Amino acid sequence: MYDQSTCNVLHKNQVSEPIPVLSGVKQGCVLSPLLFNVTLDQCFSTAGPRPGTGPWHQLYWAARGLRKL
Repeated sequence: MYDQSTCNVLHKNQVSEPIPVLSGVKQGCVLSPLLFNVTLDQCFSTAGPRPGTGPWHQLYWAARGLRKL
């Protein structure tokens, strides 16, 4: 489903050559919210609490963890 995904850009009625999509999920795909939740859950599980930080800092550090996946 996500293997060899490509997209095209439409500009001034001209369509570009196919551009490979190397990361992300398809917009409107029913799996997108599930994949997002599974990934975010993994980040929260591995991030753990950081001393002296509030919940917003926890969310920030968990979101930074997404970049490592």
